[in-house]
Amino acid sequence: MGCGPSQDIGSNGNAPTDRGGKKAANDRKQRIHVEERENPSAYHNTEDVHALVTEILQGNVEIKCPPNAKIVRIFTSSTFTDTEHERNALMERVYPKLKKFCQERGFEFQVVDMRWGIRDEATDDHMGTELCLREIEACQKLSSGPNFVTFLSERYGTRLLPRKIDADEFESIMSHVTSEDGKELLDSWYKKDENEIPSVYVLQKISTNLPEYKSDSDETKGQAKNTWWSVSEKLRRFLSQAAESVFRSDSRANKYKYSVTEHELNKGIVEVGNPDKNCFWFHRILTDVDAQEAEDRRLLDRFVESGDSEDDAKGLLDSLKTEKIVVKLPKDSILTYNVNWTEKGIDPKHVSEHKEYINQLCQDFEEKMKERISEGIAGRIHSEITDPLYEEVAQHAAFCQDKCESFQGRDNVLKPIENYLKSNKNNTLVLHGMSGSGKTSVVAMAAKMARRLISKDTVVILRFLGTTPDSCNIRRLLYSVCRQLSKAYGDDEDTPDALKMLIRTLPERLKKATKERPLVLLLDSLDQFDAEGDARKLSWLPLELPEHVKLIVSTLPDKEYECFPILQSLLDDEHFLAVPKLETSDSETILQSWLKMQNRRLTSDQMNALVQACQQCPLPLFLKISFDEACRWSSYSKPEESQLKTTVRDVIINLFERVEMHYGDMLVSRALGYVTAGKNGLTENELEDILSIDDDVLNDVYQYWTPPIRRLPPLLWVRIRAELSSYLVDRGADGVRVVSWYHRQFKEAAQQRYLPDQKTRQLIHANIADFFMGKWADGKKKPYISKQGVKGESDRLVASQPLVFGEDSYNLRKLSELPYHLMQSEQLQSLKDNVFLYLDWLYTKMKAMSLRHVFDDFRAASAKYPDDTDIRLVSEVLQLSQEALLIDPNQLAPQILARVVQTKKLQALVSQAQNPKFTCLLPSFPFLTPPGGPLLRVVTGHRDNMMGLDISCDGKLAITAGADSSVKLWDVESGYELKSLEDVGLEVNNLKFCNGDKHFAVSFKGAINIYQSSNGSQVARLCPDGESSTASVPFAVGGECSEKLFVPCQGVLKMIDLKSETTVKEVTDDFLDERYWSCYIQAKGYVVAYYNTLLGRKMNLLQVVDMSAESPAVRTIEPYPKTKTPGGVFQTHPINALVITDDRIIVSNMVENGLKIYDIKTLELLKFIEGSKRDMSARFYLTQDMRFITFPNKGRVCVWDLNTETRSNILEHPFPIYNTATIDGHNIVTIGIDNLMRIWDRRRDDPDARLPRRDWQSHKAPKTASDDDDEKERELFADLWQIPGDQRHIVAYSKQRTGDDCAVTVWDTATCKPISRTSVKSPDGLRWSILDKNHAIGVVGQRIKIIDFVTGKITKVFHGKTGGEWASLVKNRTEIVAVTQGGRNLKIMDVASGKPLAILRHGTTESRHSSPVAYFNCDSEDNGRNVCSILEDDLLTWYIWDVNTRSLKCTLKAPGTPDKSSMVIRESTFSSNCTYFCCKYKENKDINTDVAVWNTLSGQLTHRLKHEKQGSVSSIVPMGDDKLLVSYCEKATDIVLWNLSNGERLERLPGHSFRHVDKLLLTSDYRSLLSYQSFSAKEREFIIWDMETRAKVAGFTVEENSVIQLAQDGNVVVVGANSIGSIVSFTLHGDDVTKFEMPKNDSSIYQAAGKEIVLELVDPDNDEKDDPDDMDSDFDSDED
Repeated sequence: MGCGPSQDIGSNGNAPTDRGGKKAANDRKQRIHVEERENPSAYHNTEDVHALVTEILQGNVEIKCPPNAKIVRIFTSSTFTDTEHERNALMERVYPKLKKFCQERGFEFQVVDMRWGIRDEATDDHMGTELCLREIEACQKLSSGPNFVTFLSERYGTRLLPRKIDADEFESIMSHVTSEDGKELLDSWYKKDENEIPSVYVLQKISTNLPEYKSDSDETKGQAKNTWWSVSEKLRRFLSQAAESVFRSDSRANKYKYSVTEHELNKGIVEVGNPDKNCFWFHRILTDVDAQEAEDRRLLDRFVESGDSEDDAKGLLDSLKTEKIVVKLPKDSILTYNVNWTEKGIDPKHVSEHKEYINQLCQDFEEKMKERISEGIAGRIHSEITDPLYEEVAQHAAFCQDKCESFQGRDNVLKPIENYLKSNKNNTLVLHGMSGSGKTSVVAMAAKMARRLISKDTVVILRFLGTTPDSCNIRRLLYSVCRQLSKAYGDDEDTPDALKMLIRTLPERLKKATKERPLVLLLDSLDQFDAEGDARKLSWLPLELPEHVKLIVSTLPDKEYECFPILQSLLDDEHFLAVPKLETSDSETILQSWLKMQNRRLTSDQMNALVQACQQCPLPLFLKISFDEACRWSSYSKPEESQLKTTVRDVIINLFERVEMHYGDMLVSRALGYVTAGKNGLTENELEDILSIDDDVLNDVYQYWTPPIRRLPPLLWVRIRAELSSYLVDRGADGVRVVSWYHRQFKEAAQQRYLPDQKTRQLIHANIADFFMGKWADGKKKPYISKQGVKGESDRLVASQPLVFGEDSYNLRKLSELPYHLMQSEQLQSLKDNVFLYLDWLYTKMKAMSLRHVFDDFRAASAKYPDDTDIRLVSEVLQLSQEALLIDPNQLAPQILARVVQTKKLQALVSQAQNPKFTCLLPSFPFLTPPGGPLLRVVTGHRDNMMGLDISCDGKLAITAGADSSVKLWDVESGYELKSLEDVGLEVNNLKFCNGDKHFAVSFKGAINIYQSSNGSQVARLCPDGESSTASVPFAVGGECSEKLFVPCQGVLKMIDLKSETTVKEVTDDFLDERYWSCYIQAKGYVVAYYNTLLGRKMNLLQVVDMSAESPAVRTIEPYPKTKTPGGVFQTHPINALVITDDRIIVSNMVENGLKIYDIKTLELLKFIEGSKRDMSARFYLTQDMRFITFPNKGRVCVWDLNTETRSNILEHPFPIYNTATIDGHNIVTIGIDNLMRIWDRRRDDPDARLPRRDWQSHKAPKTASDDDDEKERELFADLWQIPGDQRHIVAYSKQRTGDDCAVTVWDTATCKPISRTSVKSPDGLRWSILDKNHAIGVVGQRIKIIDFVTGKITKVFHGKTGGEWASLVKNRTEIVAVTQGGRNLKIMDVASGKPLAILRHGTTESRHSSPVAYFNCDSEDNGRNVCSILEDDLLTWYIWDVNTRSLKCTLKAPGTPDKSSMVIRESTFSSNCTYFCCKYKENKDINTDVAVWNTLSGQLTHRLKHEKQGSVSSIVPMGDDKLLVSYCEKATDIVLWNLSNGERLERLPGHSFRHVDKLLLTSDYRSLLSYQSFSAKEREFIIWDMETRAKVAGFTVEENSVIQLAQDGNVVVVGANSIGSIVSFTLHGDDVTKFEMPKNDSSIYQAAGKEIVLELVDPDNDEKDDPDDMDSDFDSDED
């Protein structure tokens, strides 16, 4: 809604202050209070608008504001017979274009043509004129831009009889009717109704005196119509002539002679204050019409008003044109067309001139409308209040006003609310009552009373849940409430968007309330929440309110809606107020008041009937419906017409029956059926379009004739809507206004009546689905068979339904409604084709709405079609890819291709993913966890390491704890986060479900908190060791129903009863010394066991106590006695794992990893089950049946089967896991160091869900990843090396996790196949520099060698030895730089000969003094001209060498002293032209590192590049033109581009989502950047950036960090995928990307290689020998 021009809503959101202008502000407020109620659109002054906005946002619910809907709504006025061709052409050719034009701008386009599609203007109830004027008013109120168009030409239009005439006026007129026939006729058609105040004469329905008018016979009905037209014309003449005598020049006579058209023009143009921008006249002039002969008169009368008519229609027409329209409209709003008359009138089909006229009209109409629509939208954005928050608040204010307007009585409810509002209590007040009891109206009155009862400065926040889309959804509700709180209290702080943050934010925002400006928050109908976020569990509801805050909520008491039982469990009885049924006295008082408001009365019999009915059903809803029905009764109504039903359902059904009888059963049942079936309601355009493709409806409507365009006449729905106006409401949904039922009872009654069976429901939903699929849009003709059996097809001109209308303008209606209706209509294949297997759909919905909305669709479909493989597989792909898709929906297609192994099952989706429209990086083949395997879903949530995990006994809920002091409650089946508890406490170290899973306990430093599992609300805080204790609190859960906590405290073990929250038993134990907090404790029933986890604290002892004993005694077991080593030293092996079954105690440790099993009663060792030395036995978790034990074992889950006494390693993870939990040993939940929770079903073993291995061996004998022995260590990629001069191939260096084995493999990046492989044994790993296509230079021991990695031969050994670990290529790879043998200097060597060329000495020849070289580097990886070096004894001085001159270029000194300053020497680089040298640096007391920049020409420190947010440097890389890219970590995780010449920041790239990046790779032309994190498990996305636009191009999230490299001139990203032992090539795809075509033919030297070669790098006979001619051996010897 909007209220006129406005600036930014946030610029003046605070309350007026005393500093200057308080009086003016109050004056504006007063003016608003008075004037705005009369004319809500009157404010154009900016100050007035701001004052208005402030008042509304602060909760003044009495201000009237116009709606601010995003609608362009135009009323077209025309005479009935003469503009058929024009209106048909516009309907067919222009309106669809305007609809699309508006859709692309996020607006809805509506045309109201009340005469299109109907044969005449006769209506049984004579409501035509009133409905037209009502629609004009709606257009003026709602439309952004044009709202009224007239096609007035040469016809004046039909003149209809007034439906009501004031009794005094009618009787005066009757006295001047001279004809007895006239009096008799008027008496028979006008009846006096004394129920209206003042009394009126009412024109009777046509069918009252002419029952044949409603005949099913076309002929009979036609005769009745003709009779009526004759009668009505007589009636009008009698009234008009008599009125002229009575009123003479008085304007009251006009209503008896004006046509409907003139009434419309008066309302739409003449009476409008400023019509020039919103109104148009398309004026057709028939130029030679006066010359027509008399025989043409009959046709001519259809187009032209004759001048000899008795009542001067032509004169009235001329006056309307010249004295009204021309005067009001500017010239550019009047478009005139001179058209010649023909013998067939207007005939565009046969007359070219008329065809051109129609074409021109259509063109002009389209251009003018687009122009004014654009201006209207722009003006709305510029001058009106368009903040969504304002729109939301204003909608609820308007709803409140509507409820309060007719509110009467209910003192028995209002008085307690008044007492609550005036009290000092800070508790929540819960209103509850059955459906229809009036809770919503009571809440509305409470909102209205709040300011009057507390103070005028009270802030009132009001939401009627379910009346707007933002109030149905918990996240959007909390977002709008939190924003309104900020605005109302004058703050401009940001409001988070995530639900978990909003739940944290709400209590903080409530604290803004003060004594001077208290707060009242009202939330009506909690039961109306949708399913998202488990809102009805109320975990978000703040139970402890700050001072000066009142909270009123209402809900149904029914258990099925969840809210009321939960509130009862949380609040005392005094917090509840029942809203009872109405007392009889209240009912009568209310009825009398309503009648007075409506200016009506009832006869005594009618009043008695109404009161008696309300006594039988004393509910406000029943009272309202019955009253509305009674308002239809006239004083002359027959007794049988004044009867009422006695239940809400019956009275609603009775209303439906009456509407059906009046407007036709088929039309009404389908129209209301569609409204009821809509997921979130339907817009009027949608409903009109859907009815227009329903041939059952059209055949019923067009029984006797067919219009030129087969569509539903708009008038028909308008009439039904008017009849039900009190019960159908407009509310927002998906950014538009939809029609829906105002009360749940109406929807339920409509479902019962209009969707009674499966067949009907399927039909209704199928038609809606067809509309949203666009099945009959865009010119597609729909076949039909008319009622007479004639076949045909026609374009129904329904709105197009693309997924996206324009840039960032999404078709939210289609995205929201279509899946629902396809499911409800049982169209499974269509559901898959158009939704779940349609890439663009999935992508668009993620972008436009959220991934959660997509998951909701899949959940609904999976529940309906549990056995459908396609839906299950796609759902699992999305679940497994959840982390990536939350980061970037553009990863959808890549994630699909990276996971779907068997493409035949999802062939259509995979095919689409291979050719996406959106920009993304596509992998060459699958390498991530596929769907169908044991991993069901992956969930992300905590910001820091996940530390604790437990699941409920039924396996439905999970709780996790994070190092960020957060605890999260999860739904295991869906993976949805149900509740996030933030800032729980320091060092959350244990959490368990307890009290039969009704609660869960969380321990941290000093306390244990108890929370409700249903909603996450805290119910208790326990401090077992006293309030002052800051020690961590270990605990175990036990007792009969897990209702006891067992807590070690200093010197004592306590048993706490959770129900009473008291310690019920204690046992003393000296074992629990001052480090009791380091105990690990378990319990089963009342048997408790614990041990100490700190080294040296009796870690090999296990304490056992039965707390059920009357005097419990502690017993000790020593599972691992001290042992004496051969050297005579005693050593202790600690206990690392413990579980307790019904009859056994089981312990283990990380040395033996076997299970020691003790009898729980005797503590006798029963047996020892041997384990594996490779295990890491800790954090055991026991299943419910006590058969399986699971524990995290590096990157797998180890499972002990206690029945078979066997163990197995299963469920491989990409990273080490921290904890496991399971109820049955099959469904397992794990958390890992990558901050992800994984949910598994180990029983699933689909062969199609196995990734095929693609390593060297697999190309010889293909196999899947799961074929490997689970104990076997796979080879891992360690590095990827580019090959100079060869962009197609890449060299991969890989090695085993343990051992000295490594390999060098050449891969073809086009095919991702290995070409050659050389196995190498190298204890020191490989530090190679690639020399050319088949040679590399590396250091082996102290020797520098050239290795042919294709043939596996050493082709050259350089002279002398080196004291370093690597050598660097320089001067176009013709020379190398290495450390001299003694390690103190550098030497330059010739690649061709292997001989040394020069020594770069740090000291002088005379002094022979230099410390060892700590590090050196070149300005280029293979073409260096400059070398930097630094020595171990001076890590603040760099030496810069010129390779060409073999001389020292300069020394660069860093500021500070070695004891306080430091440089990260391996993070150093030259600028692109070597003018600058940069190094990561930290000086003195600096907290963070920055970049020190020196000029290598002057040797001076020129700049320190510091991040404004105190980020520390992670990595640096040079760009061209003396620029430097720096990635940051810690307080900033972005990437910054610096200008080295002036030290200024040029650009900031936003960086990655979770952690900093430490790898930056630039293409040779500096146009693209690849950034990624090489080691952090929490950041696994690599990103391609466009360095010209500085924008992210695309990214991809892997499951485990790996090495990454660029190939094919930067067109290919190569990833070493350890999961399949192969490289994976990624290329950019999308409509905006020039697709890179991989080279097909490979004629390289590698094609000859075909088998694996083993290379021995070390030559023991020669490598240790010294070379006598080594030029650096004497000078740089160890003796120096």
